[in-house]
Amino acid sequence: MLIAGSLNRVKFFVPGGTERSDSYRLVVRAQNDSELFEEIIPGAPDLRNIYLQTDKTVYKPTDNVKVRALPLTTNGKLYVGSVDFALLNPDGFELIHKTRSNSKNRFLAVEFQLPDRLVFGEWKIVARPDRHKPSLILA
Repeated sequence: MLIAGSLNRVKFFVPGGTERSDSYRLVVRAQNDSELFEEIIPGAPDLRNIYLQTDKTVYKPTDNVKVRALPLTTNGKLYVGSVDFALLNPDGFELIHKTRSNSKNRFLAVEFQLPDRLVFGEWKIVARPDRHKPSLILA
């Protein structure tokens, strides 16, 4: 039951499978009301978390950083779609960017080769769906 003036969360299915849009036009018409509510809402993939694992904790210049990623949907199933990975230096500058597609229902694997001259500090690997906001940052 919805009460006028109260905030309620509404969840609805958007057809299209993995072919999702960046935005949707939502039109709501209340029963016994002639006025329409119309809004453009952002779309996003059905991705809850991306779990990342690296092969080591400390790296030296020119080392290969091996990363395994497990992207999961809100239902706990494996996310099928592309995931973007980026290697960020301590200043937050993106040095390397790679995209992997998960169509085989398994972990995603990606490698980054570190430059021969590294700045000391905390480097990060960022994983996100389709270049949206970062989902998880591994320090």
